[in-house]
Amino acid sequence: MVKSPRIEPVHAWLSAFRCIGIPNRGVEPDLLVDRRRSPRGIPAVYTEADGTTRSASLGPKSSWPAWATKPRTSTLTVSARFSASPTQPATGYGEVDLGKEPRQAVSIYAAALTASGWSVELAEYETVWPGMPPALTSVCIFDATIELERGGSRTLRGFFDLEHRTGKGTLHWIDGPALGRMQPLAEKKKGTCEPRR
Repeated sequence: MVKSPRIEPVHAWLSAFRCIGIPNRGVEPDLLVDRRRSPRGIPAVYTEADGTTRSASLGPKSSWPAWATKPRTSTLTVSARFSASPTQPATGYGEVDLGKEPRQAVSIYAAALTASGWSVELAEYETVWPGMPPALTSVCIFDATIELERGGSRTLRGFFDLEHRTGKGTLHWIDGPALGRMQPLAEKKKGTCEPRR
């Protein structure tokens, strides 16, 4: 009679954790990425629908291009950077905290970009903030483009909360031709994100 090997209780638990997707530093170190110790963003490769691939850097340590300026009084936490592919330009985005005066911050940002040669469009929409409980809020859709002397263009796009307690939003950059425009899930346009008196 052949005896089956005895499974230690610890190994059984670790196997169960691996099956449900909980990494264990001691057993599977190659599956766990420590974001705090990584000198750069977390590398990744994406395959587009057309079969082309593009590399990416994910997380707050990913690089942000110097030309993609942020609102002066805000803080930026980088989320991701995607390299260019044969069919798509290089892009990236981050989370922006506009502080206590988001309307003022957006207004100053738009004026600074306009003075630097950017074409800026602002549109304010009224929508429902998807929190608990849901709340009516105003959001600003920000779209800025600059044509480069060497040809091509660059775009900055933002989606900023103007009313809600957070004063946060996202800022995207595109180093090349931008397709389409940001469209809000909102019913009516209210204005151009100007500061209220």
